Amino acid sequence: MMVPIAGKQIARRSPETARMIEFLGGPCAPDASWKYHLAMLRRLLDGFAALGLPDSVAAGHAYLDLVTETLD
Repeated sequence: MMVPIAGKQIARRSPETARMIEFLGGPCAPDASWKYHLAMLRRLLDGFAALGLPDSVAAGHAYLDLVTETLD
């Protein structure tokens, strides 16, 4: 999945974060906060639940939790 890569970009405060989120199907919001970007990634990740991969979705959420803890 590309969600962990986008999470890594958020953690690094990369200016490419918004473009990655847009690539994944979210809105492009280059001036948004990291909290907004994380919330958007969580919504996008939840959309992948329909693929029947609950372990992958759970792992993605766990990774985004770590990113959140790092940035708080």
